[in-house]
Amino acid sequence: MEIRELRYILAIAKHQNLTKAAEELFISQSALTKFLHKYEEENNLTLFIKVGNRFILSENGKVFVKKADEILRMHDLFVRELGTLKNEVSGCLSISFPTTRSIIMLSNILSQFHNIYPGIHIQVSDIPVEHVRNEIKGGNIDLAFISVPFPELDLPVEILGHEEIFFIASSNNRIVQNVLEKNLPLDLKMFKNEPFIMPVIQQKLYATSHLILSSHDIIPNEIMHCKNHTVRINLVKMDFGITPIFSTMLDGRDIDSKITLLNSKSDKLDSAFAVAYYDKRYLSQYALYFIELVKNAVQQPFIYNNSCDLTENNF
Repeated sequence: MEIRELRYILAIAKHQNLTKAAEELFISQSALTKFLHKYEEENNLTLFIKVGNRFILSENGKVFVKKADEILRMHDLFVRELGTLKNEVSGCLSISFPTTRSIIMLSNILSQFHNIYPGIHIQVSDIPVEHVRNEIKGGNIDLAFISVPFPELDLPVEILGHEEIFFIASSNNRIVQNVLEKNLPLDLKMFKNEPFIMPVIQQKLYATSHLILSSHDIIPNEIMHCKNHTVRINLVKMDFGITPIFSTMLDGRDIDSKITLLNSKSDKLDSAFAVAYYDKRYLSQYALYFIELVKNAVQQPFIYNNSCDLTENNF
């Protein structure tokens, strides 16, 4: 059986429709129909059960598709690795990466990656975590970078490191100024009546921040929800309120004397950052290298001097 024929059957299973499968494969529907009938007849095997216009996998078909998918992944990996041996590395790496991290993390990672693999084209998307499983198993993306916790994915998940979480305030905030001037210990409860600029509810940081605040019996006065962390940082600089932020969202352009980090050296707040994939055995060398770059970025310690240290009992 040819690799081409495996792709035909997988396309039918994916779309459950011969017309859509034929369009994806760039062949005529009649040719695809003829192939399917001939293959099932020659092998005395029923792969699909027709229900209306839909082609539903039979029990034999489910087993066939699972094995065919594994064979294709191994074949594609072999082709990529053969190119590596010939020093002709080219191809595409499709990843899902949170937009809140992509501006800073990816700008640094991509330059390092393309220094080693200039012939690899990277496609970046931000797929909702609830769709990650289907996108990876369907072969639409190779790697999905996600924050923990996440729903059950039925996929291998590798923890790459932990991102520190900070609450940041304007250096002109009256509570911050009072603490710094009098060298007082800082308690997050001091800010319970302050306005909070929160991430949108769909972001992991929103739920994590609420867990932190609730542990201090704080019900935040949420005056605004904003997905864009740069906008939230700029609003904090203008003393509109306090906002939570991941350390990987901050860089030298964001950090200046206008903001103060409310952090604790004795008990750090963090959230795990992970990558999901189909099977590590089938990942190319350049995919593994990309994972390593992200891992190094997440594990890089965050250093910033303009901060108020919280007392040990806080956070």
